[in-house]
Amino acid sequence: FSELQAAAADGSVATITITAGFTWTAELSVARPLAIVGDCAAGACELWSDNADANGNCGSSTNSYIDATSPHRALDVDLTTSGGMLQLEGLHFRCFDAGEGWPNNNPGGAVQVTGGVATFTDVKFSKCGNYNRDGGAVNLEGTDGTFTGTGPGLCKFEGCKADVGGGVRVMGGSISVSNCDFDNNMVRRDGRQYYGAAIFFQSQFGDVVITGSRFQDNTAGVTSSSVAKVWGAVVYVSSSNSIVVTESLFKQNVGGITGGGGALYAAASDGILVDACTFDGNAAGTNYNAIGPGAGVVLRIDRYAYHAIKRTTFKNHILYREGVVSLPNMKGVLHIEDCIFQNNGGASSARQVDWENDYSSTLTIQLNVSETSFSGMPASKYDIYMGKSSYYRDCGGNTFSHGGAVRKYDY
Repeated sequence: FSELQAAAADGSVATITITAGFTWTAELSVARPLAIVGDCAAGACELWSDNADANGNCGSSTNSYIDATSPHRALDVDLTTSGGMLQLEGLHFRCFDAGEGWPNNNPGGAVQVTGGVATFTDVKFSKCGNYNRDGGAVNLEGTDGTFTGTGPGLCKFEGCKADVGGGVRVMGGSISVSNCDFDNNMVRRDGRQYYGAAIFFQSQFGDVVITGSRFQDNTAGVTSSSVAKVWGAVVYVSSSNSIVVTESLFKQNVGGITGGGGALYAAASDGILVDACTFDGNAAGTNYNAIGPGAGVVLRIDRYAYHAIKRTTFKNHILYREGVVSLPNMKGVLHIEDCIFQNNGGASSARQVDWENDYSSTLTIQLNVSETSFSGMPASKYDIYMGKSSYYRDCGGNTFSHGGAVRKYDY
């Protein structure tokens, strides 16, 4: 680690190559562009926090997140003045924890980047966390971040925890995620509102692109039923320019007791596309009286634009309230095309597509459904349910659970 510190302090060194794993004993602060590349024979170079014991277990104390006895991040990189890029490649960060009461409450359990661009290629994070803060493994502030796996399992976030963004938190900038796995990550803290066990994103002019990735067994694990909202067990997008999610799997993710958007919560975007994805067995809220809808996807669309869900399967969802796809007060036009809804069920108010709309009929609000199959809903429930002033158009080629299970409710 001392050699790494010396190389990072030498401004003439642009790339640091790591050839063997080691124990990382303190936070490394950098204020210039830098590449840290792993070149270990057995795969990603294993970088252990000194919070880990000889058996590879994270330490223990009163910290219910990662249980750190000597918490510290691995990297704090500030590119605000210098600009440029942080490049990480072929590395595996284990057991890093920013800890409770970290100076200035800065977020980012393992890696914090401010400004510039950050690329993570074949980088893994295991059991990294940020107690009572944001960004369990990675936090990006005003940074464009790219996470890429060049092969199966090479880009991975597993067992990471925070209050917001259990795996990654992005504030400003854009994010691109390609061929990455997010497993068993969590946001969990009673008494407040927490979002995005895998990814939290907020950037009015930034873009979200997720392709070829897998999100499984992630949890917005609030245990108190008094918490009003815990949105997005996997991916929570508060605001963005556009959202594109393609060829990705969202499986067995849970939105906690009062959660909404068990797999994906997307809001305030000028264009949302979900294409060729599978949503399997997700749950939003484990309490029938929870306010959180959308076991699979919540699209809280409040900008007039074109949005689409195409060639996507929604199956085996547990519905405690409202829809597999929930569209609360949607504006704009949404196309659901060539999709499959099957074996979804639950509470008496469950629907496969739920559009709770109370906007005036003078607004451009339209739901178009075509070439889509709905099956498995009992006769007492609805495949498509619409609220006030909703405009629904059956564009043909659809099949329904029991011969036309569509209901518009005027109130």
